[in-house]
Amino acid sequence: MSNREELVDLGGEPGEEGEALGAGCGVRCEEEALGAQDVATPILASKPTKEGGAPPCLSYYFLHMQNVRFSVIGNKLPLPRSIEQILSEAEVALKANSGLRLMVALGYGGRYEILQACKSVSSKVKDGLIQLQDIEESLIEQELQRKWTKFPSPDLFIRTGGECRVSNFML
Repeated sequence: MSNREELVDLGGEPGEEGEALGAGCGVRCEEEALGAQDVATPILASKPTKEGGAPPCLSYYFLHMQNVRFSVIGNKLPLPRSIEQILSEAEVALKANSGLRLMVALGYGGRYEILQACKSVSSKVKDGLIQLQDIEESLIEQELQRKWTKFPSPDLFIRTGGECRVSNFML
């Protein structure tokens, strides 16, 4: 069941209204992150929901006022160029902030990230850049998308749908 379906089941609003409420819940949760410095939250899973639709908007003005650093991991390719541009602008605008580090997982899947890291390492072995015996956990860690954010692995992971599971996230 998606976050949107759960919200409707709880008497919430369907469609975009429900999605906006879900985003608001995420922001409130991030505000109350209990002292965590690194927080991650998914916006769209790597598997599409039945309803489809665009991700909720986060106000980067609000995040800036809260001194939040912001980064996006996942697959931005299926997004309209305008949304991709907004996310990139937010990352740049909030880069210098020194407070909570908010990593938004958009179309992210942990298994896919591990697969991409393995392919990258395999390519380095094939090209002779490293030897098979050089492959260690630290090498795989260097190839994960999280390294691009310059954020460590998150202290807290928030699922706005209320589920208490990790599933396919940052395995």
